[in-house]
Amino acid sequence: MTQKRLADLLFEEPQKTTEVAAEPVPTSPRKRLPTKADLEATITELQLALAQREEQLQTLDGVREQQVQHASISNLQAQLEQVQKEALQLAQANTRLTLELTALKKENEMLKSGGPKSIRPPLPLPPAMPADPIWLL
Repeated sequence: MTQKRLADLLFEEPQKTTEVAAEPVPTSPRKRLPTKADLEATITELQLALAQREEQLQTLDGVREQQVQHASISNLQAQLEQVQKEALQLAQANTRLTLELTALKKENEMLKSGGPKSIRPPLPLPPAMPADPIWLL
């Protein structure tokens, strides 16, 4: 009977190993799947990070816009200064022309009224001739 039992044990042993092989043997710890709460927390964190990045982007856009506006203002100020210089030069030239026009009008009125022929100093007279008529011969 012991032989029969021994034979039975030998027969049952391969069947047990097959059953054991059919069951998954945990060789490494399994990763646990995230729960709904874990996923919702991750979504919330990502949304906050996205909002912060968008705020940073808006801030950078604002800074860039200010830099562009500053450059534009500087350019406009330089143009304004140039136009002011040109306007000053034109005003000075206009003043000189106005003074010259006024002087010419005065000279014209004096000529019309029969006053001195010119405001300009008269030309020098030629040297006087000697009174001796012999000199003329």
